[in-house]
Amino acid sequence: MEEVLGVDFARNLVEIGNRPAREHGLINCTLQEGDASNLHKLPDQSFDLVVSIFGAMFAPNLLEVAKEQVRVTRLGRRIVMGNWIPNEPTLVEKILKISSTYTPPPPDGFVSPMTFGIESNMIERFSNAGVPTEKISFARDTFSFSFPSASSLVLDEFRKYYGPTMNAFESAEKNCRAADLQKELEDLFNRQNESPRKDATSIRATFLRVTVAL
Repeated sequence: MEEVLGVDFARNLVEIGNRPAREHGLINCTLQEGDASNLHKLPDQSFDLVVSIFGAMFAPNLLEVAKEQVRVTRLGRRIVMGNWIPNEPTLVEKILKISSTYTPPPPDGFVSPMTFGIESNMIERFSNAGVPTEKISFARDTFSFSFPSASSLVLDEFRKYYGPTMNAFESAEKNCRAADLQKELEDLFNRQNESPRKDATSIRATFLRVTVAL
């Protein structure tokens, strides 16, 4: 039986993710709290496939992410990442830019998670982890945010569960600017929504798919 392990930095999301697995009796699928830049609880070469879709790029220590992914992946297997691309007119890039205007400036030495969407950075980081350049490949792909609900309700989910928007609203509320942030994000979601129906959401976003063969 194949075993699937998910690792997430947010405890609340781990709890939410484990709930349906238990309800459906999926004993081979579990989530645990952890840091993608320090997977110290996981042994070397313990996974056949390591996948991160818009996750590890938000780890606390971005420069260690590639090393940890390589360490826990078996030789001859693969690592696949989906990372948002900086300066693309896509939903998450715009969310991050809007959110940053409501939060304090980042600390000295801050490395933007959007650097994971730059091919040269990925080559450098995986090369530093011992992966030959020819083993690293890239492709532009499209992710679709598709929901059977209005875009305002989708925004509510981002407000409750997506780290950057959670932090932005927390900061905005302290400065009595939560309504302004809500308005900006509502306008963004409405502009990007391509669904012809008012009670549905369909937003396409370009991302960088990174494949590393070990």
